[in-house]
Amino acid sequence: MTGDSERCLLAGMDAYLSKPLTKELLLTTIESIAGDGQAGTPPSSTPAPPYNRTILLQNLGGDTELLDRVTTLFKENTPAYLARMDQAIAERDEVALRKTAHTLLSSLEVFGAHRARDIAKTLQNSGELENLDEAGSRFTELKNETDRILAALGSQS
Repeated sequence: MTGDSERCLLAGMDAYLSKPLTKELLLTTIESIAGDGQAGTPPSSTPAPPYNRTILLQNLGGDTELLDRVTTLFKENTPAYLARMDQAIAERDEVALRKTAHTLLSSLEVFGAHRARDIAKTLQNSGELENLDEAGSRFTELKNETDRILAALGSQS
Protein backbone atom coordinates (compact mmCIF):
# COMPACT_ATOMS: atom_id res chain seq x y z
CA MET A 1 0.00 0.00 0.00
CA THR A 2 1.11 3.53 -0.69
CA GLY A 3 3.03 4.89 2.27
CA ASP A 4 3.64 1.55 3.96
CA SER A 5 7.38 1.61 3.40
CA GLU A 6 7.72 5.14 4.72
CA ARG A 7 5.66 4.40 7.83
CA CYS A 8 7.65 1.26 8.55
CA LEU A 9 11.02 2.97 8.04
CA LEU A 10 9.97 5.93 10.18
CA ALA A 11 8.92 3.45 12.87
CA GLY A 12 12.49 2.15 12.99
CA MET A 13 12.66 -0.74 10.55
CA ASP A 14 16.06 -1.15 8.91
CA ALA A 15 14.62 -1.83 5.45
CA TYR A 16 11.38 -2.42 3.61
CA LEU A 17 10.78 -4.73 0.68
CA SER A 18 7.67 -4.79 -1.45
CA LYS A 19 6.42 -7.22 -4.03
CA PRO A 20 7.56 -8.39 -6.44
CA LEU A 21 10.64 -9.56 -4.58
CA THR A 22 13.70 -10.75 -6.38
CA LYS A 23 16.19 -13.12 -4.87
CA GLU A 24 18.97 -10.58 -5.48
CA LEU A 25 17.08 -7.78 -3.71
CA LEU A 26 16.19 -9.99 -0.74
CA LEU A 27 19.73 -11.28 -0.30
CA THR A 28 21.28 -7.83 -0.74
CA THR A 29 18.91 -6.35 1.83
CA ILE A 30 19.51 -9.12 4.33
CA GLU A 31 23.27 -8.83 3.83
CA SER A 32 23.23 -5.06 4.31
CA ILE A 33 21.36 -5.43 7.59
CA ALA A 34 22.83 -8.60 9.05
CA GLY A 35 26.44 -8.51 7.90
CA ASP A 36 27.71 -12.01 7.22
CA GLY A 37 24.53 -13.60 8.58
CA GLN A 38 26.21 -16.21 10.78
CA ALA A 39 24.48 -16.55 14.12
CA GLY A 40 26.61 -15.74 17.14
CA THR A 41 29.34 -13.95 15.21
CA PRO A 42 29.75 -10.23 14.75
CA PRO A 43 28.92 -8.78 11.34
CA SER A 44 31.66 -8.81 8.74
CA SER A 45 34.10 -5.92 9.01
CA THR A 46 33.58 -5.37 5.30
CA PRO A 47 30.22 -3.68 4.79
CA ALA A 48 27.94 -4.70 1.96
CA PRO A 49 28.56 -2.81 -1.28
CA PRO A 50 26.62 0.48 -1.26
CA TYR A 51 25.08 -0.20 -4.68
CA ASN A 52 24.59 -3.20 -6.93
CA ARG A 53 26.38 -2.98 -10.27
CA THR A 54 24.46 -5.99 -11.61
CA ILE A 55 21.12 -4.34 -10.90
CA LEU A 56 22.40 -1.08 -12.37
CA LEU A 57 23.43 -2.79 -15.61
CA GLN A 58 20.12 -4.66 -15.77
CA ASN A 59 18.23 -1.39 -15.31
CA LEU A 60 20.22 0.07 -18.20
CA GLY A 61 19.66 -2.90 -20.48
CA GLY A 62 23.32 -3.89 -20.26
CA ASP A 63 24.36 -0.70 -22.11
CA THR A 64 27.85 0.10 -20.76
CA GLU A 65 28.00 3.42 -22.61
CA LEU A 66 24.79 4.48 -20.90
CA LEU A 67 26.26 3.17 -17.63
CA ASP A 68 29.15 5.63 -17.98
CA ARG A 69 26.78 8.54 -18.65
CA VAL A 70 24.44 7.64 -15.78
CA THR A 71 27.37 7.22 -13.40
CA THR A 72 28.81 10.60 -14.41
CA LEU A 73 25.43 12.30 -13.90
CA PHE A 74 25.03 10.65 -10.50
CA LYS A 75 28.49 11.86 -9.42
CA GLU A 76 27.73 15.39 -10.63
CA ASN A 77 24.17 15.74 -9.31
CA THR A 78 24.19 13.91 -5.98
CA PRO A 79 26.20 16.53 -4.05
CA ALA A 80 23.76 19.25 -5.19
CA TYR A 81 20.74 17.14 -4.15
CA LEU A 82 22.30 16.52 -0.75
CA ALA A 83 23.09 20.22 -0.29
CA ARG A 84 19.49 21.12 -1.16
CA MET A 85 18.14 18.51 1.28
CA ASP A 86 20.43 19.79 4.03
CA GLN A 87 19.24 23.34 3.36
CA ALA A 88 15.59 22.22 3.32
CA ILE A 89 16.01 20.55 6.71
CA ALA A 90 17.74 23.62 8.16
CA GLU A 91 14.97 25.89 6.83
CA ARG A 92 12.25 23.37 7.78
CA ASP A 93 11.07 23.38 4.16
CA GLU A 94 9.10 20.14 3.95
CA VAL A 95 8.16 20.60 0.30
CA ALA A 96 11.76 21.05 -0.85
CA LEU A 97 12.86 18.08 1.26
CA ARG A 98 10.14 15.86 -0.19
CA LYS A 99 10.84 16.85 -3.79
CA THR A 100 14.62 16.58 -3.55
CA ALA A 101 14.50 13.26 -1.69
CA HIS A 102 12.13 11.93 -4.34
CA THR A 103 14.50 12.99 -7.13
CA LEU A 104 17.50 11.34 -5.48
CA LEU A 105 15.41 8.29 -4.60
CA SER A 106 14.83 7.58 -8.29
CA SER A 107 18.56 7.52 -9.00
CA LEU A 108 19.28 5.33 -5.99
CA GLU A 109 16.67 2.84 -7.19
CA VAL A 110 18.35 2.61 -10.61
CA PHE A 111 21.70 1.96 -8.90
CA GLY A 112 20.29 -0.82 -6.73
CA ALA A 113 21.42 1.25 -3.71
CA HIS A 114 18.69 -0.13 -1.49
CA ARG A 115 19.92 1.12 1.87
CA ALA A 116 20.35 4.68 0.59
CA ARG A 117 17.01 4.43 -1.24
CA ASP A 118 15.24 3.40 1.95
CA ILE A 119 16.75 6.31 3.87
CA ALA A 120 15.75 8.72 1.08
CA LYS A 121 12.21 7.31 1.30
CA THR A 122 12.06 8.16 4.99
CA LEU A 123 13.19 11.71 4.23
CA GLN A 124 10.63 12.02 1.46
CA ASN A 125 7.98 10.81 3.87
CA SER A 126 9.16 13.28 6.52
CA GLY A 127 8.45 16.04 4.03
CA GLU A 128 5.05 14.60 3.15
CA LEU A 129 4.08 14.27 6.81
CA GLU A 130 5.57 17.68 7.66
CA ASN A 131 7.64 16.02 10.37
CA LEU A 132 11.29 17.02 10.31
CA ASP A 133 12.11 16.04 13.89
CA GLU A 134 14.35 13.10 12.91
CA ALA A 135 15.24 14.30 9.41
CA GLY A 136 18.67 15.59 10.47
CA SER A 137 19.89 12.23 11.72
CA ARG A 138 18.40 10.41 8.73
CA PHE A 139 20.05 12.95 6.43
CA THR A 140 23.42 12.19 8.03
CA GLU A 141 22.84 8.48 7.34
CA LEU A 142 21.94 9.25 3.73
CA LYS A 143 25.01 11.47 3.31
CA ASN A 144 27.25 8.70 4.67
CA GLU A 145 25.68 6.11 2.40
CA THR A 146 25.89 8.28 -0.72
CA ASP A 147 29.53 9.02 0.15
CA ARG A 148 30.10 5.25 0.09
CA ILE A 149 28.40 5.01 -3.31
CA LEU A 150 30.45 7.88 -4.73
CA ALA A 151 33.66 6.35 -3.36
CA ALA A 152 32.79 2.96 -4.89
CA LEU A 153 32.02 4.60 -8.23
CA GLY A 154 35.27 6.53 -8.07
CA SER A 155 37.26 3.35 -7.50
CA GLN A 156 35.73 1.79 -10.62
CA SER A 157 36.65 4.64 -12.96
